[in-house]
Amino acid sequence: MSARTLTAPVVRPGATADVDVPTFVFVASAFIAALNPHLLRAFTAYDLLMSVTFVLLVAGSRPFVWAPRSMRIAAIVLMIAGLLGGFRATVPIQSVLQVIQYAFVFFILIPVILTVARSRAVIYATLMAFLSGYLVVISIAFVTQRVQLAGRVVPFFTQNPNALAIPTVVAVPFVLCFALELRRRGRTVTAMVITALVLTLMLWSLTASASRGSTIATMVSLLVFAVFRDGVRSWATIARRVLLVIVALVVVGVAVYRTNVFPDTLRTRIERTIGSSAVAGHTMSDERLALDHAGLKAFLASPVIGTGFDNFRYVGQFYDDAATFHDPHNLWVQFLAQAGIFGAAAFAFIMVRWFALLLRTQSRVRDGADIQLLWAFLAAMAGLMCSSMLTPLVLQRHYWLLYGLGIAAAVQLGRAPDGPEEVVVVDGPVM
Repeated sequence: MSARTLTAPVVRPGATADVDVPTFVFVASAFIAALNPHLLRAFTAYDLLMSVTFVLLVAGSRPFVWAPRSMRIAAIVLMIAGLLGGFRATVPIQSVLQVIQYAFVFFILIPVILTVARSRAVIYATLMAFLSGYLVVISIAFVTQRVQLAGRVVPFFTQNPNALAIPTVVAVPFVLCFALELRRRGRTVTAMVITALVLTLMLWSLTASASRGSTIATMVSLLVFAVFRDGVRSWATIARRVLLVIVALVVVGVAVYRTNVFPDTLRTRIERTIGSSAVAGHTMSDERLALDHAGLKAFLASPVIGTGFDNFRYVGQFYDDAATFHDPHNLWVQFLAQAGIFGAAAFAFIMVRWFALLLRTQSRVRDGADIQLLWAFLAAMAGLMCSSMLTPLVLQRHYWLLYGLGIAAAVQLGRAPDGPEEVVVVDGPVM
């Protein structure tokens, strides 16, 4: 077999996937991922469980599955760009540590996902485990009402309120996908009740955390899934669905804004953003724009070799006096400034390659449930990319779970209905 291929065994519909120790640990890790417990600096309990799964797979007899060759090459280019930036970095060790994290993502985490998630059962179980873990996080926050100084509710594992809201961006399309599957099986009432409860809890997480970026990104993921859930239809169908989603969002928005059912923290922050209460002549939006402006100037000053991963904060003030001690809050500006043009291009390729793979696969499959699952992945990732324009999430390892599961779903669902027992995805057309 050529090194340019990605292969995975296929479990036929209706077949029962064997649940061995690596599979059990893998699915359990998805639940732990949502809880996000850190063990040592950036090393989390999720990383530990994925490392254990990797060791179990290496020690076992299961064939190891790697990402497509082009993705691996792009990952290597990204890491080399980070290492080169380390020579310019103010604190080189921080750049090196992030390169190590990228190596973990692309050469341990994603291969483990592709090796273990080789059936629909495992993919669905992993998604359900992650959603269950996130609902636990929201429920704990709802009960404890732990807040930071600005009055924004935070999850139990961090003081960052955005961490309570961002998973909603990913979760909403899958909640709707599972609800449609329940309805297809004749459980309409169950689907409606569960969906209403879960979405209400997630709406509370957005309003209580007052995350503006996550709220916008959730609207994007919801819109993409609602419009394209059964594939790309006629322009009339797309326009009608877009209009219905916009109307639904307006109704929900007015209800949240005009009633006291949900916390008013998000409403207050939005009003401040509009400009009703600028402090000292500037707002947080101005600070983020200053960071992005400084990042672009840093890139233009050295377009090939960046400042090094996690090092822009030390030099941002040299490029814009208004820049604060942070990295750019725009994902692409951050990569341009810290990894240079080649590092940014490599990451862009990694993401575009993923979207192209799933879009190509959804155009080939015929089963309605499979199309909905693929579009749930596409909608969730579109929302994450939108959120990353305001709050980069690229080193949040559990979000790479979505990336890896998306590839696994494309491999599993993209086979011919009566094809061989193996699917081959190459760096080109899916065969």
